[in-house]
Amino acid sequence: MRKLFNLKEWLTLADTASHLSIVLGEQVTEADILRLGLDGHLRLSVHFVNYAHARCGNVVGPEELVFEELPAELVAAIPNLPPDASGMPIYRTMSLEIDEARYINLGDKITTIQGVWDLPMFGCERLEIENAYQRLTGGPLVTLYNMEVVFVQASDGQVCQLQQRFNDDDFSCISNDLLARLEKHIVEKQVSEEDAVLFRTRLKERNEKALKKRRERSEHENYFPTINFPHGSVIVVRTQALRDFEQSLNEVPVEQEKPLTATERNSMLIVIAALCEYSAIDFKARGAASQIAKFTEEIGAAVSDDTVRRLLNKVPDALESRMK
Repeated sequence: MRKLFNLKEWLTLADTASHLSIVLGEQVTEADILRLGLDGHLRLSVHFVNYAHARCGNVVGPEELVFEELPAELVAAIPNLPPDASGMPIYRTMSLEIDEARYINLGDKITTIQGVWDLPMFGCERLEIENAYQRLTGGPLVTLYNMEVVFVQASDGQVCQLQQRFNDDDFSCISNDLLARLEKHIVEKQVSEEDAVLFRTRLKERNEKALKKRRERSEHENYFPTINFPHGSVIVVRTQALRDFEQSLNEVPVEQEKPLTATERNSMLIVIAALCEYSAIDFKARGAASQIAKFTEEIGAAVSDDTVRRLLNKVPDALESRMK
């Protein structure tokens, strides 16, 4: 199994679960794999068995944001625009925001992508995985929505936003819906037959005009961002991602230092009092803090007078608590 594993570039969710069950010595399910991905422990990927359409670009910092000047008609539609802004150019950012430090600059060209792409988990791809997890665990349907739609990422850092083609079938569905609404309006409002014919004719002419205009647009304008993986997509895990995950399990976690308890703090202060007594320093006397601070400088670990003074002020209470 290990030899075959080393030859594969990726595994299905089922194979990943079987592999980790052997490695960890406990039962691991496909739902567990998805949860590990959602929680950031394991990098998930998607395999486009056929292909997908996308607009691709790069992740950049705030200094590389791309701006576009708003057309005059859009500027005129802005409510409550200050009078002194009249006639001045107004810009909007074309970069998509991931967070305060990361943005995406996408190109206009529609590209066909294939093969295995990683899931960066900052768009609707996360909701797709969450929905798959809920289905496997009998949970509720995910109804959230992410405005930045589905993203995938290449090993070199390139990011692609998945696109869906607006075809004639989509347009027909919209046209049929408008026609159904019109027919309902005609019946409910008891529109005369003459007016009904006029309304149907106008709707048909408008639809034909809109369809002609759509067909005249450039190719990339006939695509829009999609919120779902395309048909024929399979969630997978790269073998390198599995190796990274196994390595993270073998690393010794850094133990977080616990805060001092009251007893430990008092013991530390009593030790300070004992050292002062041994060094013939009256910790209550004026200038004691400066004297001790100077000693810390001499050993190369300087502590300020104020810090020493705050510690010395706590010594009497510590001594009193221990002498009770």
